[in-house]
Order: sequence, then structure tokens, then C-alpha cells
Amino acid sequence: MITAIAFVPSSPMLIPAVASGASSELDLARTCSIDAINRVTKMADEVVIVGAGPYTRRLDDAVGTLDGFGVSVSVSLNPDRVVEASARTSSTNLGLASTVGIWLLSQTQWQGARAVHEVSADEAQDGLAQVATDVAALPGSTALIIVGDGSAARTEKSPGYLHPDATAFDGLVQQALVAGNPTLLASLDRSQAQGVMAAGWPAWQVAALAVEGRNIQARCDYSEAPYGVGYFVATWVCS
Repeated sequence: MITAIAFVPSSPMLIPAVASGASSELDLARTCSIDAINRVTKMADEVVIVGAGPYTRRLDDAVGTLDGFGVSVSVSLNPDRVVEASARTSSTNLGLASTVGIWLLSQTQWQGARAVHEVSADEAQDGLAQVATDVAALPGSTALIIVGDGSAARTEKSPGYLHPDATAFDGLVQQALVAGNPTLLASLDRSQAQGVMAAGWPAWQVAALAVEGRNIQARCDYSEAPYGVGYFVATWVCS
């Protein structure tokens, strides 16, 4: 049963080695994200990280790297595993969202069971619902870490330039997270999410469907758009 959910950004800029001299710009987002994960994992026997990826799949042993950002940073689902050179190019490598999620988890005291569910942005609604059913049916107390960004089109300097729907879209995301409203989160339109380049949409769908009908105590600690990208940090405690 899902006991709690932490929603965090998927930006590699949360990792100081990537951000380099600009790392202080996301100090608050990074701190809030780690604190949120600490809160929800205290209630869990297992942690499942959910984020967008190239395929829809569950991974119990995989690595992620940030080689593409010019830094030699690697993470593993197995915290005791030494990442060998051959593993850095494996077909089971984690996507960016999962890699960021694992890195954030590694900044906490969590030493228990962990897994990743990656979901493709092109996954059919039935497929997203099946992932939600799978994670909701896990035995014991499960904490979800939902890794994903809002729109990437809030300003002219955003990765997606300026989109007229971006601010309103992020406003709905914030409203859903603050209210602990999975119905509103699930109602976000796929085509609009794609239009404003909201990479978090598939992971948010899984979270919303997994706790639909549950009573939720919500808390939102961060909702900003540095670099013109919507970043949110929130926690839902489910009963």
C-alpha cells in the first residue's frame, strides 16, 4: 500500500556537479526535495521511484549516469554497487528522471528496498493505469518518489521558448499538489502537457491513478520556475 508520495523536479541542475557555479540557484529546490524524500521514506518499507523514460518498464538493478552533461557522476539502484565502465553504456541504464531521483534518494538516510518504474511519454492510458495498479498493489508500506518537471516554456529563454498555456498549465499542477487532489492531477491533458513540454506528465498520471479515492494530507514546499521551467516539491501522505 502506498503510504506517502514525494513530488520532486527532474532537473540535473539539482546535482551540484552538473550545476557547477550555478548550483546555489537551486539550493532551496534541492533542500526541499531531499527533505520531502526524508519525510515520506520514514513511513515506508520500500521506495519506488517513478519518472519518464524511454520505455515503460520496472527496474530493480540498473545504473544511471550524467556523462551527457559533461560530468562523471553515476548512481545505482544498488547503493553498494560499484558502477563499472561497461555498465555506463548498458541498455538498462536509467533515464534522466530516474537518475536524478536516485541521486536525491542517496542524499538521505534511506538504506532499504528500492525500485524504479519508468514510464514512456507515449504510453497509452491503459498502460499508465497498469503501472499505477502495480505500484499500488505492492505489499507493505510503499513510498513513491515522483520525479518530473512542469512546463519548459514559461519564458522566451525556456528550453521550449514561450508558450501561452505554460503558466496556466503549471498553475493547475500546483493547485492539484497543494490540495492533494489526484483527480485534478489526473485530468491534465496529455496534448497540452506535450505542447508546453511538461516532462512530468506521465509520472504524475501514475501517482494520481495509484492513490485515487484515498484521503490525502498535502504539503507543497516549492513552486518556482527557474530557467523558465516549472519545478515543484510536494508531499502527499495517504490514508
